[in-house]
Amino acid sequence: MTAHDPAFADGDAVHVWACRTDDPRVLEGASGPSAVLNPEEIAQSARFFFAKDRRRYLATRSMVRHVLSRYIPLAPAEWRFRANAHGRPAIANAHALAHGLDFNISHTDHLIAIGVARNRRIGLDTEFVARDAPFEVTESFAPEERAMLASVDDAGRAARFWELWTLKESYIKARGIGLSLPLDQFRFSFDSPGIRLHLDPAVTDDAPERWQFGLGALDDNHRLAVCAERRGSGDTAFVFRHLYDPDWFRQAGWRAGQPGMFPATHLHPGETPSPVDRATR
Repeated sequence: MTAHDPAFADGDAVHVWACRTDDPRVLEGASGPSAVLNPEEIAQSARFFFAKDRRRYLATRSMVRHVLSRYIPLAPAEWRFRANAHGRPAIANAHALAHGLDFNISHTDHLIAIGVARNRRIGLDTEFVARDAPFEVTESFAPEERAMLASVDDAGRAARFWELWTLKESYIKARGIGLSLPLDQFRFSFDSPGIRLHLDPAVTDDAPERWQFGLGALDDNHRLAVCAERRGSGDTAFVFRHLYDPDWFRQAGWRAGQPGMFPATHLHPGETPSPVDRATR
């Protein structure tokens, strides 16, 4: 499951890996979490009161290590991590191939998603949407986003909320600055041909054209947003992978949020690429 694949060592694509938290293979791989996690992670898992939360934590931490070992010839147990001042994890290993490798994690009670990219920052967020949308948090959104939500009928308001929320989460996670950036100082619009980021004039350390965004549905109950730093003027390719099942995304019902949301998308090497429209900007 964790054999290093030299094809992943370089490359320009952003990879998104996914797996369900209840997939027993996540916890069984390489003799289980106790064989790959460090003592601090094992101790942290014991602090969860509910078994489902403990399992999700163990599955997430194990999956991160197994995924990263696809990119660099390190055993899952050899990975070391550090966190920045805002809690964003990063690779701490001194291995030469680890330089420039970025990853980001998001999970729900049911699903784990991990984004991996080389020489670019990446952020992603997945949300379980088969629940009431917490509209109260929109008080912190930009006025234009609140107006957008108010203009949508009841049937579409929750869907648009989850799009905005996952996009906002993906952006602040890619930046690695947490909620030190107020949610009303950046906003999104859905202008043709895709998603546009707008920054308040107070945000002087970034530029909208630095980033590319994608929206999609991992299955009927989960939405995903990815924020990827651009490299040059070309579009970023997104490759969607599952740890065990090559056809998982197709069977789960993966679909882009609208044409062009994920330019140059491939569900898995060897499968037919999904339809490509124009890039998100």
